Amino acid sequence: MLKTNHLRILLSILLIALLASCNMPSKTKEGEEVQSPEQLQTFVAQTVTAHAAQSEQDAAPSDTPSPDTEAPPQPSETPTTEPTNTPIPTDAPTVTNTPIPCNQAKFVEDVTIPDGTDFNPGDTFVKTWRLRNTGSCSWTSGYDIVFSSGDAMSAPSAVQLTANVIPPGGTVDVSVNLTAPANPGTYRGNWKLRDQADQVFGIQSTGEFWVEIDVIAPTNTPTATNTVAPKADLVISFIELNPTTPTVGNPVDVKVQVYNQGNAAAGAFTVAWYARYTDLAPAKIWDVPSSNAGGGRVLTFTYTYLGDGSFETAAIADFGSTIDESDEGNNTTIMNFTVNP
Repeated sequence: MLKTNHLRILLSILLIALLASCNMPSKTKEGEEVQSPEQLQTFVAQTVTAHAAQSEQDAAPSDTPSPDTEAPPQPSETPTTEPTNTPIPTDAPTVTNTPIPCNQAKFVEDVTIPDGTDFNPGDTFVKTWRLRNTGSCSWTSGYDIVFSSGDAMSAPSAVQLTANVIPPGGTVDVSVNLTAPANPGTYRGNWKLRDQADQVFGIQSTGEFWVEIDVIAPTNTPTATNTVAPKADLVISFIELNPTTPTVGNPVDVKVQVYNQGNAAAGAFTVAWYARYTDLAPAKIWDVPSSNAGGGRVLTFTYTYLGDGSFETAAIADFGSTIDESDEGNNTTIMNFTVNP
């Protein structure tokens, strides 16, 4: 725009000069020639043409920016983020699966006879427990519950756990017939389980399940005439070998239960066990400090047979006859068994 204004001003000046030249003389005072009007017209036309060309040239866009012209900003490139490798932790905990044992049990509840139930001396009752199979093997008719320790209360040494199949996670109610001891006091009998291979196992967390009662003195005790003084009566409730059929040279676990089925406590006495009843001397003698009426003890020992064959093993309560019993003829129990070569 500025260059166009300059061109217009220049043309106006030249036009005024042209008009003035038409009225001027052709010679000066000194005789010098001046340009004719035709020459001035030609000069003006050439000048206008030159300035027009220069204006077009100046108006044409130039590829080369002037030093004072600010170059347009170039778009910036977004930096590329290099991928990073996240290290894998080397100390991550390893999850391990703990195998569930084949034989495992959990006590659920006392179905009958809660702990601390009162009984009169000699009362009979039925104790029932509810147990859950928490192992990986099913319980079959070959499983039993077995008296383990404490007061037997006239219980058998073993009771079949079930006549059915109890799968893992299932429950079963098992009962035992018991008799309250003759003397007042608190009595507790402990029990465990045993599988068909004679492997004994306990209850989770407690190891054993039990029956616990309180025997109270009767309120009215009749006065008896010709009464017999109470006496102890010691018997061998059972003999167990584990395995039931021993093998020559391999140890066998021996379990003997002595039980006082009399109506008086027994003082210190001994129990003897014969590996073979024909042996001259017992293989083991236990010293028992005492036994309450209606109470029992389980005695254990480990023995290794050196010869095979069919034999009799025996256990004798009150070995040496130190206790005055109501029945002296029932102290010995004999069991037949076989030792494999």
